[in-house]
Amino acid sequence: MPQQLYCTVGSDNREGARAATLHLLDQGSRQVAFVGDNELPEGAERYAGYQSALQERGLKIEPGLHRMQGAQGSKDLSWLSSLLEQAEKPDAIFASRDLIATRAVQGLQQLGLLVPAEVAVCGFDDIQMAAALEPTLTTVRQHTVDIGTTVVAALAAQIAGGAAQSFQLPTELVVLTSSKRKKSRSR
Repeated sequence: MPQQLYCTVGSDNREGARAATLHLLDQGSRQVAFVGDNELPEGAERYAGYQSALQERGLKIEPGLHRMQGAQGSKDLSWLSSLLEQAEKPDAIFASRDLIATRAVQGLQQLGLLVPAEVAVCGFDDIQMAAALEPTLTTVRQHTVDIGTTVVAALAAQIAGGAAQSFQLPTELVVLTSSKRKKSRSR
């Protein structure tokens, strides 16, 4: 953040979201919804990455395909119902947090929709629950061990008299079953 006086170490939220959105598009999706809180710094970067991917592919950013949702994801799934009532229904959801993505998968299933055949889903954070969900959740991994090691080294350098330095580490897309669509064979 501009004019920051302290050390921070985080993930490349923008690039992680861009990679996730491009993956959903590569799976054949064309109406990718964004669900998350883009008023928070991390959420804003993730939303910017989502927008960047759509623009890169020449797709319009549809305001109707954006839903604000807190980090935990609401147990009330009215946001999902309203998203599915759009004239251009989403065929994929990129959630800025895995907890929101988990609620989306569960809600879609409760509504009788197949994940990923009808609506593909991708989250962000790579929480342990992602691999336990059925279908397993495609997510963006933040390398927390590397983040921890880097922040300790940066703080030690600052304590030793160095300037406060911040670092942004790369993310990794972990493709599991919630986003993989079966490719149809050409005849």
